[in-house]
Amino acid sequence: MLARIPLETALREGGDAGTPIVNADPASPAARSFEGIATTLSGRGRGLAGMQLGLTPSNRF
Repeated sequence: MLARIPLETALREGGDAGTPIVNADPASPAARSFEGIATTLSGRGRGLAGMQLGLTPSNRF
């Protein structure tokens, strides 16, 4: 689980209108939760994407 997002009327209304809560009300608890998720995800590595794994093909089949 990345975070708990508090359900707020402004969050739903912003979603319906296409206005992110982090723009409409950056001080709200929901906006702070979303920013926390973004910070957590931006600090993570890319995993194995783009990395060489050092494997060599084998013709043993």
